[in-house]
Amino acid sequence: EYFRTKIIVVALAVSSKVLYDGRQNLTRWAHIINVETKGLAKVERDFIREINYRLCIDLHEYKKWICCAKHLLQGLPKPETSPTYAERHQQRQQFAVLYEKQLQIIKDNQKELLTNANISNINTLSKNTNNNQTSIGSQSTMLSPVDDDKSSSTSTDEDDNTPTLKH
Repeated sequence: EYFRTKIIVVALAVSSKVLYDGRQNLTRWAHIINVETKGLAKVERDFIREINYRLCIDLHEYKKWICCAKHLLQGLPKPETSPTYAERHQQRQQFAVLYEKQLQIIKDNQKELLTNANISNINTLSKNTNNNQTSIGSQSTMLSPVDDDKSSSTSTDEDDNTPTLKH
């Protein structure tokens, strides 16, 4: 198993060196599989020697390797963790239903908050209106018909200490 892992990593290292103009180094790959760089360099040299130093292959050989890999993979069972299309579709539908429920709950909460805010606003307004009416009512009880006549006359409030209503 360890040898297979090293071969796979060496293959990746060599291919990345070719693809990225040699900018990839073995130190990074050695760190990935937790081995010494010198040991990985030896495996890389052995690997390159085994492929006859041919880092690039022609299209025909590439297709041959792909067919071989597909043939080997056909016998392997499919992973159980990958969901089928039907399962993904069902998950999306369930998510959509849950999403709609959440939106409805949010809308209901907003309506309730607005209703509560309006009720408290109305209560505040009615208290203020009642307070204003009470203060006006207390002033009107203090006024007499004679005072009302004075307010329409030319006398000023400074001359008179009695409260007056101006129309």
